[in-house]
Amino acid sequence: MSNPDLSPTSVVIHLARESARLRSLTWSKSTLPGVRRALTHRRTARMLRTTMTMTTQQAGLPHMKRSSLPYLGRSMARHFGVELSRARASSSLLPLHLYQLFKQRDINIVLDVGARHGEFGTLLRRNGYRGRIVSFEPVASNYTILREASVQDPLWTSMHLALGSKDGAADINVTDGSMFSSFFPPNDYSLTTFGALPSVALTESVPVKKLDTLFDNLIAETPDPHVYLKMDTQGFDLEVLKGASGCLDRIVGMQSEVAVRKIYDDAPSMFESIDAILGYGFLISGMFPVTLDNGLRVIEFDCVAVR
Repeated sequence: MSNPDLSPTSVVIHLARESARLRSLTWSKSTLPGVRRALTHRRTARMLRTTMTMTTQQAGLPHMKRSSLPYLGRSMARHFGVELSRARASSSLLPLHLYQLFKQRDINIVLDVGARHGEFGTLLRRNGYRGRIVSFEPVASNYTILREASVQDPLWTSMHLALGSKDGAADINVTDGSMFSSFFPPNDYSLTTFGALPSVALTESVPVKKLDTLFDNLIAETPDPHVYLKMDTQGFDLEVLKGASGCLDRIVGMQSEVAVRKIYDDAPSMFESIDAILGYGFLISGMFPVTLDNGLRVIEFDCVAVR
């Protein structure tokens, strides 16, 4: 039975004390992994399960599944104006930005283009988003993992295809490192910087659809759709936008990976990408580093833009 005297603050303090008792840790933000480990302790987990619903409602936080319990501390910290993040150069404030943006713009359907293994969809669920997700991934081996990640979620659909500027089929370069697979070949800078990971292992013929062709069906089951378009297609984002020219006016916000240093031949530069995004009537909401080189120079940004 829930304790009505427990507040969101008291739950966080209790977890901190329990973690310190169990792990002999002194509470600070740096001990968050210890708090997460303490969640597995039977008494702490039982207390958290019985109070989680009440405290998240009090704090105005989204409902969280048990699989998201390790992220409860971060969500509660946000309620008090604090963001918890790993202390590393590549750490990004993108999750906090999306949390605020989705809340402000009432985002209820996300089109996840270039989903790979479902990392973005998983991030959104851990970030508190509970609306629909439609993920697109053309590479067969990646799609198998994506489907496993999404199949148990009734509001997360996966589609085995690419989005582009025209309907048809195209050959995609499947690379040794699955995150580099692209319709464009890797350039010398990419191979020098990332080693063998961008090397092309094989090519696959994959179906390609315009977003214009699919859009009405994708949003048909979502009342009053507020659409967020996320793109991470390894240099192909502008082709996706060309194929979405008829529906972009119904998209509230977008996210595109833009290249400060191009890692693919024939892919657009950051300035070409931003000019295109602005040309479609969006304004930049944030720029978040994705990849840095060994000198901490940005290679790619996630560019978030809104109407």
